[in-house]
Amino acid sequence: MILPFVYREVAVLNRIVTDRYYDDVVLRWEAWLFRGFPVLAFSQRIRHPWVAELLHFGYVSYYMMIPALGLTLYLTRRYRAFQAYMFTLIATFYFCYLWFIFFPVEGPHYTYPTLEGDLQHGWFRSVALAVLARGAARGAAFPSSHVAAAMVTVLCAYRWDRRVFWGLLPLGTALTLGTVYGRFHYAVDALAGLAVAGLFAVLGPWLYEKTLDHRP
Repeated sequence: MILPFVYREVAVLNRIVTDRYYDDVVLRWEAWLFRGFPVLAFSQRIRHPWVAELLHFGYVSYYMMIPALGLTLYLTRRYRAFQAYMFTLIATFYFCYLWFIFFPVEGPHYTYPTLEGDLQHGWFRSVALAVLARGAARGAAFPSSHVAAAMVTVLCAYRWDRRVFWGLLPLGTALTLGTVYGRFHYAVDALAGLAVAGLFAVLGPWLYEKTLDHRP
């Protein structure tokens, strides 16, 4: 519960470690991988306000996804699964936070123009921008911890509760696309977030079981 309050400290810590941001490096990866810049092309090619609202809803659904699985496991008394999920989620966050400190990337929210025309006036976009204004950490774009935490939740739901999984999967998909459409992350940020989620969805529960095996 305290993570939202300490998250912003990443922006302070990465200034201690380095005096630059690595957006130029990430943009070179983006150009090589996609032969362009999806963070601009996505919203320029699909200019439907209802698409923008749907994807921004996915972006802010992040704050419902994590408690949806956690509370389901806890209230149904699957305490071991609940603890393994919490261990996996926190490990995912800490990995991303450490990465942000040593390889800070500002992301398109700071370096690119905002969405144009009617796309910038949606209600869910205003919610997303309000959350960013109050809780964003500069330099915490690559990999996207937003995507990593959301998708590790989806993958853990697949492991422990398929009903929750089918509810979270479309939200996680919309969130991943929405981070790029709304120009909150570069496309490679989202891809790296997916990779981190896949890694920790496997590694986290395994490590948790190992800690149980070595308890006195």
